[in-house]
Amino acid sequence: MNNVVSKFFCFSIPRNDSDSSGSKAQNSVGTKKSSKSKASHSPPGLTHKNPSSGISSRKSNQVTNRNSKISDLFSSCIKGSKSKAEHAENIFQKARLLSLERKNKARADALSGSFDTAPDTRKIVEKKSIRQIASESGVSIHGLENYFQERLNDFFEKTKNSNGRSYGEYNSLIESLYNIFLHSQDEEAPSWVKKTRSFDSFVEHFCPQASKKSQANLIYQVESFCRQSLPPMLQRTSLWGDYNDNIQPIYNGARNWLKLPEALVARDVIKEARELANNGYWEKDDLFVHGTGSAAIDNFAKNQAIWSASLAISKGDKVATGEFASYILSDDGETSFTGGNSGLGDVYTSEDGLSSKCYTKQRWFDEFPITFGISQIKQKEYNIKNKVERSYRNPVNDGITVGPVVPLENVVAVSAPKANEARVRSWIEAHCPHAQFISYEAATLLDSKTMFGLRPR
Repeated sequence: MNNVVSKFFCFSIPRNDSDSSGSKAQNSVGTKKSSKSKASHSPPGLTHKNPSSGISSRKSNQVTNRNSKISDLFSSCIKGSKSKAEHAENIFQKARLLSLERKNKARADALSGSFDTAPDTRKIVEKKSIRQIASESGVSIHGLENYFQERLNDFFEKTKNSNGRSYGEYNSLIESLYNIFLHSQDEEAPSWVKKTRSFDSFVEHFCPQASKKSQANLIYQVESFCRQSLPPMLQRTSLWGDYNDNIQPIYNGARNWLKLPEALVARDVIKEARELANNGYWEKDDLFVHGTGSAAIDNFAKNQAIWSASLAISKGDKVATGEFASYILSDDGETSFTGGNSGLGDVYTSEDGLSSKCYTKQRWFDEFPITFGISQIKQKEYNIKNKVERSYRNPVNDGITVGPVVPLENVVAVSAPKANEARVRSWIEAHCPHAQFISYEAATLLDSKTMFGLRPR
C-alpha cells in the first residue's frame, strides 16, 4: 500500500510551467521532435513496471478494485485540502484517474478474448551465401568487394543532390549488403566482409570521404530496406496486399500471426499488451517522449543523461543520429540545416506517446530505433532546481524543448521494436533499472483509438 500511496500523491503536484519559451534546440543526438500542439496537461497516472516479466495477466476487475482504493485516497485528500486551488486540482486528478481506470478496463476487455491465427503469406527468404551474392551480382567472389565499391560510388554520385529519400534502383544493392552483413560475424569471413559489422566500420572502409549528407542518404536507403524486409511484429492488414506478400523479401522469418479486425499481430505482442492493460499503461500526457537511435545510447549510459547536441559536442561526444547528423541540406554536405556546426541547445520531445518513432534513426542493420519516455513531473522539477525555464508548449508543431539535460533517472519507460527487446532490457538493467520496457508494437496497439478494430469507433 505504501507504494500505491506514493504513486497517488504524485497526482496532487501542480504543474510548474514557465511562461518563458525555450530556445530552438536539439537533443544529445541532435534530434528535433515533431508533435501536435497541445495545452498543458496534469501530472501522470498510475503505472507499474515489468509488463512482460512472465507474470500472468490480472483480471480487469482487479484493476478496478485497485484503482478504487486509490480513488478512496483521493477522496480523503480532497477533504483535507487547505486551499481552493488544491481542492480543484485534486478533484481534477480524481476525475482523470477514474477516466484512466475506465480506459484500461476497456483495453483489457478488448484483449481478453481469443484470436484466430493467420498464415504468413509473405515472401520469406533465407540468408544468401557469399557465392550466391557474387553470382547474382555478375562477378566472382574475389571481385565482389570492388563491385560494392563501384556501386556505392555510383549511389553517392546519384544522390548527392537529394534531400532525404530512398531510390528503388538501389534496393538490390542494400539487400546484398545486408546479406554480406549477416556473414560479418563468421570467423572465416574475408576482412572486408567483417567491415560491414557496423555503420562506422563500413563507412571507414568503403567510403571514408563521404560527407555527412552522403552518409545520411545511405542511412535513408538502409532504413527503407529495414522497414520492408525486417518489418515489425504488428502489421496493418491494409498494407498486407499482393505487393508485400509476393514481392518484398522478408528476412526476419515467418510469424505466428493472430488476426485482429484491422491488423495481424504476433502472439507475444498480445501477451505484452494484456499485461500492460491490466497493470497500468503510461498515457501520452504522462510523458515527454524523445526519439533517437541505438547508436546514441552508449553516450546516454556514459553520461547518465540525454544531452543536447550542443552540449554533447562541447564535451567531445560524437553525435551519431538526429538532425545534426542527418538533416544536411547545405551545399557543403556537412552543416546541419537546423544545428549548424555546433548543434541545437535543447533536448527535443513531444507528447505523442511511446508508440511514436518520429525522429528515430537506424543507421545500419545491427541498430534499431528507440524512444525514451521522460516523466514530465521529474523533468520539470529537475529544471526548476537547475534554473532552466521552458514553456513546455509546442505552438508551431516543432517539438517541446525540455532543457539541455535529461537525467536517466527522469526516464521511466523505453520503447523499441519487440525484436530488440532482449538488447534493450539488458541496457535498461545496466543503466536505467527503474525504467520499464514497452515494445513499439504493444504501444501502437494500446495507443490506437479502436485497437485496430477491437473497440468501437
